Amino acid sequence: MPTRPLLAALLIAALASPALASPALASPAESSDPRPSAPAESSNPRPSTEVADAAVGDWSVEPAGEGLWEVSWRAPDRLPVTSDRPTIVAADTVTSGAEAEVGVPTLTPDGRTVTAVVVSPEPPAAADLDVVLSGQSLDDPADESTTAAARWTEPPRTLLDVDPAVRGDLPVAESDYVLDGITVPGMPEKVEMTGHVVEPAGEAASPEHPLVLFLHGRHAWCYKGDRLTWDWPCRGAQRPVPSQLGYRYVQRTLASQGYVTVSVAANGINAQDGVLEDAGAAARSQLVRAHLDQWAAWAGSEHEVDLDRVVLVGHSRGGEGVARASLEIPLDAPYRVAGQVLLAPTDFSRQTTPFVPTVTVLPSCDGDVSDLQGQAYTDVSRGLVDGDTSVKSSVMAVGANHNFFNTEWTPALAAAPANDDWFSNRGACGKGRPTRLTAAEQRRVGRAYIAGAVRWFAAAEDEFAPMYDGSPVRVSSTGDSVVLSHALGGGRDLRRPGQEAMPTTPTGAKTRLCRGVTPWDSDSDDCGRFAGSPQDTPHWPGTEPEVPSYPAFEMRWDRAGQRGGLTFDTPLDLTGARALAMRTVVDPSLGDVRLTARLTDADGTTARLGPAGGALLPALPRGPRWYAGKYWAQELRVDGAELAGAEPAFDASAVVSVELVGETDRGGVWVLDVSAVPEVAPPVPVRRAPLVDLGRVRAAEGDAAGVAEVPFTVKGAVTDPGSFRVYSTDWRTGKSRQIDVAVTPGSTEGVVRWEHAGDTWDSPRRVVHQLEAYATHNLMLRDLYGRVVILDDDPEPTLTLRRERRTVSEGDAAAWRLELSAPTGYETVARLTVVAGTGGATPLRADDVSRRWLHRWASVRRGTNPPLHRAQVSFFRVLRPGQLSARFTIPLRDDRRLEGRERVTAVVRAGPSRTRTDPVTVFVRRGR
Repeated sequence: MPTRPLLAALLIAALASPALASPALASPAESSDPRPSAPAESSNPRPSTEVADAAVGDWSVEPAGEGLWEVSWRAPDRLPVTSDRPTIVAADTVTSGAEAEVGVPTLTPDGRTVTAVVVSPEPPAAADLDVVLSGQSLDDPADESTTAAARWTEPPRTLLDVDPAVRGDLPVAESDYVLDGITVPGMPEKVEMTGHVVEPAGEAASPEHPLVLFLHGRHAWCYKGDRLTWDWPCRGAQRPVPSQLGYRYVQRTLASQGYVTVSVAANGINAQDGVLEDAGAAARSQLVRAHLDQWAAWAGSEHEVDLDRVVLVGHSRGGEGVARASLEIPLDAPYRVAGQVLLAPTDFSRQTTPFVPTVTVLPSCDGDVSDLQGQAYTDVSRGLVDGDTSVKSSVMAVGANHNFFNTEWTPALAAAPANDDWFSNRGACGKGRPTRLTAAEQRRVGRAYIAGAVRWFAAAEDEFAPMYDGSPVRVSSTGDSVVLSHALGGGRDLRRPGQEAMPTTPTGAKTRLCRGVTPWDSDSDDCGRFAGSPQDTPHWPGTEPEVPSYPAFEMRWDRAGQRGGLTFDTPLDLTGARALAMRTVVDPSLGDVRLTARLTDADGTTARLGPAGGALLPALPRGPRWYAGKYWAQELRVDGAELAGAEPAFDASAVVSVELVGETDRGGVWVLDVSAVPEVAPPVPVRRAPLVDLGRVRAAEGDAAGVAEVPFTVKGAVTDPGSFRVYSTDWRTGKSRQIDVAVTPGSTEGVVRWEHAGDTWDSPRRVVHQLEAYATHNLMLRDLYGRVVILDDDPEPTLTLRRERRTVSEGDAAAWRLELSAPTGYETVARLTVVAGTGGATPLRADDVSRRWLHRWASVRRGTNPPLHRAQVSFFRVLRPGQLSARFTIPLRDDRRLEGRERVTAVVRAGPSRTRTDPVTVFVRRGR
């Protein structure tokens, strides 16, 4: 495995100066667009290329209750504002496989301090913690190592004879609106209601024009001149960052084609979402719905618009926001979501949107949401909800980064400071490399693939479907840019490895089923074991937390002609199918592969067929050594003409197995699923999945094992049996627990039965189980975070401090014994402190005790001899669970001086309530 991902130069510079920019000139055609409130050129400074050679930031660990510790890391300056969220993890998690990711992180409003709560009997050491953002370790920077050269073979693609980016004939008009802000739960300040409208102008307006709403992601929110500022609302000469203006290049194209478009601002959410468990997804959904409610009020008066065919476009966290809105908007609302386009989205909940056609655009050089977690919107949809025929498409924009889809996040075009989020100039994603898109090229890809999806979803223009369904095609407006796709849904008859399909007996090749996760342990047999980290494997999440994962079929060969494949539990009918499609991941460490397909029918007749576009499947471009290239599935397709042209004896209506035949000398692939693609996709039912909100509960521990009932509620009609899974990790043991919960038809509420331990001895005052949930069948989660708080109900033991001897001699030791009246179920830290005391004797002084001991447990200035109680003497003992006593000693010196009687008095504090014992005095007499 590679070493820990390193903090690159751009990120270090971002910590030092939040006003970074990396100029990148647009083409004349792009930069000539009129842009109110944005200068033609940026005066932002170039980022520093220096890399820190020492640890960055400060750690703190503070008690937050018995067995709870608040762990915080404070950066030297405000963190870069990205759509990924900083996470505190156990040190070396990114390489060594430690299983202790810590709690749900929050970020303070000043943007500098990341905080999480750890459950542990002892305070965690700061040296054992890392803070990670966008795949980079923020607190332990180092220089990058020499990187591999880019390797890339472009796949063959056919030019479509239609192009959705061609400007229409309608005149367009632009306007802005600013309404009263909305109040959002968990946010002290209101969120603005600001929109930039581009729509057909004048007589071109029509009530038949669908609405397209854009929502930007998490970016900086205020600026002044060439620097970012961090107030909300923006104060004085500060101006809001106009992120909502960043999609005008797409809005104008769509408006000319007959669409009403609005791009809305979300700066108020970006400024306040750091403290929310869901990273602001619910807030963004609320904002989208508030704007749609306003458009419903305007329809037919201020604006001519069709609200029955709304398409939502979300970028970054805006993608997760519109997806959440698609789940929450009821069917009786005065508007209906017909589809959504998600640009480089987050998906912290790893959910999807049943019954809503979805295109997810993934940039291969995303330096922000670097794990491409938006792939889950497609993958999670497999068999999730019965009757869901909505298409789920993933589009890989090779060489695109995260920011450049928005002109207000692009240097040289943005009004506020902006930067290229990809942090390295090396490898396939470095600036100027042939596999990296310029900002203008990336916008051309964004325009084409947003407009095409909008027209496909809102106007049923199926001629654009090949851009998204895995067909090897391209459109003229994107030039030489390489854009790949694959899809699920849309009426595909699916066979999943390990479920409806099992490996055949291979011929020469090595085949197996592997678990669809990326392990930290390189010795694992899991699918992602060859990858550098989960940053490279969007289909295969890391082993923690316990999120949905699926088996894949793995095949490796070392000689041309070797083959292996899958046999189906029920035959696959390919008669009249548009194509046979296999979502196939190529191992980039072994390079490009060529494959043909060998199909067998129920009678044992075989047909060997060549894939559409040729047999080549290229490995995606590689980057630095810790960025080994994306393990992302391309479609290996056998088109309908090939199937129809198979020999007459072959029965395409009863295909029982498919094998892949390696045509290259060696290679490695994983097949995620096999499907028959229909010629015409069935209509999408007008339905929404019921939504589950997970609750919280506090329960008494009891004297024996018990069950806490965590409530959940259901919004929407449950017509078919559904289920979801709840999981939690015990950070004290590193073990995870999962519970599958069934939801019966007609349910509106229920409980999750969470077992917990009980006992008759004092335990930590509360034990917290942080729960997360995800859907497994026929429903979705809305509030997916729950909590079980188990309250101890046993009395705390009483403490007694006894002296072993009333009087001791110099040269011996003063000794006390702490006794507990009953055992405990936790470690007890007992601290002895020397106090003044009373009685007819002189207080013991610093010179009267062992110098070595004094140096360790007291604070005494050299050359002084204070009374021991003024020397801040304090030391501790730890009582293990069940231990009833502890011994404290202070070693005494025999100074051989004639002295009177002396004394030393001590108290002990111990237990959750830090109970203090009565003071106990030991007297000291002259040595023997």
